[in-house]
Order: sequence, then structure tokens, then C-alpha cells
Amino acid sequence: MTYHLWAAVDVAVFQPRFVMLEVNPAFAPPDSRTVPPNVTHWDGNDDYYGASLSALEIVSRSKGYTLVYVDVTGERAVFVHQDVLEDALGRTGLSIAADGASASVKALADVGQLHRPPNLFRSGGGYAQSKGKLWFRVQDTA
Repeated sequence: MTYHLWAAVDVAVFQPRFVMLEVNPAFAPPDSRTVPPNVTHWDGNDDYYGASLSALEIVSRSKGYTLVYVDVTGERAVFVHQDVLEDALGRTGLSIAADGASASVKALADVGQLHRPPNLFRSGGGYAQSKGKLWFRVQDTA
């Protein structure tokens, strides 16, 4: 649902300085997928939930946001609006603090460099692989 909710936000009306989105870390870039919009719940048994980092990066970039950080679990990604990012990088850099850790962004990495494999609950692993379920592929139209 994260992908579909974020895609529906009209940034001409509501333009946050940054957003933190839930990521399904099971799918490394360039795999760009999300569950269909009619999937309204997750059973907790497999990796059939949410959207890949690439899918979220594509929709965020189309709205003027840049991926700057992914947490240690691979499940949370921070995207900063381009205006804010250009201002911060032009001055001293951008500092991010999350999960008791901090990061300083002085140059941008691509989505492949920022992706982290599943480390759910900091266990070093992820959920079982889903089989035979429908995924939507997100196309990069840029």
C-alpha cells in the first residue's frame, strides 16, 4: 500500500520536505515491483507486501524527491525534496539520524548502492519467498 498511497499524493497541494517510506527489501534494484492496490492486508507469512526500493525511488523521483538513506533493516527509506536537498548540499551537507545512528549526506549514491538486503528485526534475514502471487511492475518513464 505504501507505493499506492505515496503515488496518489498531489505534491502541488501537499509537499513535505522529506518522506520516510516502508520498503520491502526482498527485491534488490533494479527489480521494481509493488503489490496491486487491491491488496489491503498482509498475512505475515511471506514477502508479499509493500514495494521494492526501486519502485519507491521511481515514484519519488517523479514527484521531485531523491533517495538519501535506507536504514539498517532495509525497511525504511528517506527521500528528500530536491529543493531542500540542493540547499543542504550546497551548504554543509544533510544530516540524518535514525535508529540510534546518524549519517551525513555530502554526495548522492544511486538506489543500488543504498539498497540493503532484508535484516528484519535485525535478525539478518527476511520472510519466506512468495510464490504464485501477482505483482505490479513499476516502469521508469524518465
